[in-house]
Amino acid sequence: MSIKEMLESAAHAVWVPGDEKLSTAAPAKGATPSFTFPGLGNSGTAPTAAPSPFLVPGSVALDEGVYQKVLAKTNFETTPACISIHKYYDAMEGMPMDIKTKFKMAIAQAAKLDGLTADKILATFDGLKTALAADANNFAKFAEEREKTQITSRQTKIQQITDQITALETQHTQLAAELADEQNKHVAGTTQYALAQQRRATEIDQQKAEFAALLSH
Repeated sequence: MSIKEMLESAAHAVWVPGDEKLSTAAPAKGATPSFTFPGLGNSGTAPTAAPSPFLVPGSVALDEGVYQKVLAKTNFETTPACISIHKYYDAMEGMPMDIKTKFKMAIAQAAKLDGLTADKILATFDGLKTALAADANNFAKFAEEREKTQITSRQTKIQQITDQITALETQHTQLAAELADEQNKHVAGTTQYALAQQRRATEIDQQKAEFAALLSH
């Protein structure tokens, strides 16, 4: 039986207080559960993950806070269809019925009194998928813009600084080579001048001595 057929079957099973045919199983303890379709969600097999437009590394765990934000925008519990079902489901609290029976009766009451149909319930989930796709699209735009302003801009600045560093290193290398060359020239120049100056001083002293000897006779 399809989901739609199950919902339509539940919608026709109008609950009548005191009906002897209803299950007498004790109600489950704990908080009122989120609604699931009878026969679904209890097979023990995890649903196949829907494809995502974003790259998700397999080793990354889901942040519950992020999930809750997405859930808040696509929560079946907040839709008119679920609110209608909840209204009648909650009214049966404490009655000796199992969850599945309560669920069927709640849908039946919602169908009779609120005009809720199987098509409307299924269309609600289609609307949630549409809302999820729209939210993913908006997030993709946000992520792309943030990547430009917070990541790409910094990558550009880093590249600019790297280029400047490369240029400065080239300039540094060139200046260091020029410095070494000029230092060698300076040392050679001053050394040669010192040698020339010493030689000339010696020659002058010798000439002076020669003239002094000639002048003394």
